[in-house]
Amino acid sequence: VRSAVASFSADHPSAKLYVTGHSLGAAMSMLAALDLSDQGFLIDALYNFGQPRTGNEAFVDYYNMKTINTARITHHHDPVPHLPMESWGFHHEPTEVYYNEFS
Repeated sequence: VRSAVASFSADHPSAKLYVTGHSLGAAMSMLAALDLSDQGFLIDALYNFGQPRTGNEAFVDYYNMKTINTARITHHHDPVPHLPMESWGFHHEPTEVYYNEFS
């Protein structure tokens, strides 16, 4: 992913970089956004849908230090955002857009 983003950024220096994913792909996109940010790429936004908890509290604190504009979109019928369990030490980053049955 790094080389593809680097190549694209070189060819299109004014392009914005958005990262997104769904379910397990959302967890992977969060890791990718963090990795790309650590490599010096500017992430304009991360939009995830139905993301499971991706890391422990220290991971979330580190992610939040990066100030990546993040929206974690969840729906009340989706069980995936509740996994893995918090009792196992997993946490979400705090920015959640929650849809209930009437949204």
